[in-house]
Amino acid sequence: MKRVICVVLFAAVCAFPLDAQVEVVRLKIHAALVESDLSLRPIPRLTLVLQEISEGEFPAKFIVKTGFAGKAEVEVPPGRYRLSTPEPVEFQGRRYAWEMDLMLQTAERTLELSNDNATIDAAAPTPAPTEPPNPTQTPSMP
Repeated sequence: MKRVICVVLFAAVCAFPLDAQVEVVRLKIHAALVESDLSLRPIPRLTLVLQEISEGEFPAKFIVKTGFAGKAEVEVPPGRYRLSTPEPVEFQGRRYAWEMDLMLQTAERTLELSNDNATIDAAAPTPAPTEPPNPTQTPSMP
């Protein structure tokens, strides 16, 4: 009887490794900008690129878009990644872009993208609209 109990206990210990590794990391991203009146404005349809930083020949690359509430989720293998926005967001006369390195190791991680961790530039001036040519006028010849 003691032998059976020992075998069962040994099998139970071997079945549950003490140092279990995470196989996938769920990254939750919340993108919002703070307006001048301190209210939050979600960034809908923001494209994010998550590129694995590795010595390997084919690093993983994930492209994610936020929904209308400025939120996105992606599941990736654990590792080091660079998150970037290919196109900046224009908001209140400024352009906001994000580029940062992340170490993803735990089963779940939340990342907040905001004014605080963005690169901010002045927005390019919008060109003045040009009037279409009037078809009733004929160009003057010199």
